[in-house]
Amino acid sequence: MDKSEVSTLHAKISLHDYRFIVDEFKVLAWFEVLDSALTLTDAYECVTRHYSSSTEMIMPAHVNKIWKDIKSKSQESRNMEYVNRMLVELEESKSLPPQDFTDLLEKTTGVKTAIANKILLIPCPFCKAKIAEGCKESGSKKRLENRFAHPSREEKAGFEYVVGKKEWVTTSSS
Repeated sequence: MDKSEVSTLHAKISLHDYRFIVDEFKVLAWFEVLDSALTLTDAYECVTRHYSSSTEMIMPAHVNKIWKDIKSKSQESRNMEYVNRMLVELEESKSLPPQDFTDLLEKTTGVKTAIANKILLIPCPFCKAKIAEGCKESGSKKRLENRFAHPSREEKAGFEYVVGKKEWVTTSSS
C-alpha cells in the first residue's frame, strides 16, 4: 500500500472506531510498519475482522497479525486442495505419489505421521485397502488391532515398523 491508501484505510478505521483520529503523522507511522505485501482490500478485511471480535483500538500490529493468519489459512487451504486432488489422481493412476506431495505431507504433519501417510498412499496388496484407507483384517471390515497397515503395504512404501524398538526404519526397497 502507498501512503494515500494508508490514509484511506485510516478513514475506514475511524468509521468503526470513533477513538481513532486520522492524521498525517499516524499515516506515515503505519506506512512504515504495515506488511509491504498488504493491499488496501486485504487491509479492509483485516480491519473488519478485528472490529468484529474486539473493542480494542486497532494498531498496525493487529493488521499485520490478521493478514499473516489470512495468508497462512489460504496456504493451508491450497495445500489441502492439492492433497485431495493428488489422492484422486493417485487412486485413478495406481501410481506412487510424487516427491513434492510426500514432502508436503512430511512438512505439515511431522515425521512419524508422514511415514504413516506415505504408507497410506499405497494401496494395500494384501487386503486391497484403497489409498488413504486403513488396512482391515482378512475377510472383514474390522480395522487391524495392533497396526494400521499390513507389512506388505509398509514394505511397498519402503518402511518397516520394528516392534521391539517401537520405531520405523526404511527398507532397501524404497
